[in-house]
Amino acid sequence: MTSDPRAPKGQGKREHASLLRLQRRLLTHIERLRDELAAPSTTALLRQLRHDAASRVADRTPTIKGAIEEAIRALKVWGSEIQDEMLVSGHDDSFTTLVGGLPPSLARFLAERQESADCRIDVLHDPDRGWIIRWKEYTHEGTLRGGGRLSERPYAWLDD
Repeated sequence: MTSDPRAPKGQGKREHASLLRLQRRLLTHIERLRDELAAPSTTALLRQLRHDAASRVADRTPTIKGAIEEAIRALKVWGSEIQDEMLVSGHDDSFTTLVGGLPPSLARFLAERQESADCRIDVLHDPDRGWIIRWKEYTHEGTLRGGGRLSERPYAWLDD
């Protein structure tokens, strides 16, 4: 995103903040759609349609669920890109985290996931490796989507 050099200094920050708000609203709406599609009442309705009317509507449900999950992933990536641009352009005030002294990459990782109720994060400090973030992300159904561990200095122990 390039901005006009004659534009007021705070304008880029405003534009990025507006895009982030839009991204969060879209993400919230699409996550609600995903939850409604996975609701027991919807599942029962689709099962009944398949059984009673031999409807093929229920056969399309996995395709739709996949498309919704893909849209959620794309929105999260877009939000990360917006936040990266804010960091690069110096417009970022949103990465004030609960843990002070984190490097920008780890702070950004925390900021992206602290809004998600489906992500569990532990932040530790190791004398050799520095800050360590352990995380697990779950699907809306409660199954593990992914997890891992990020270190500020992952190979520091090799120097000894």
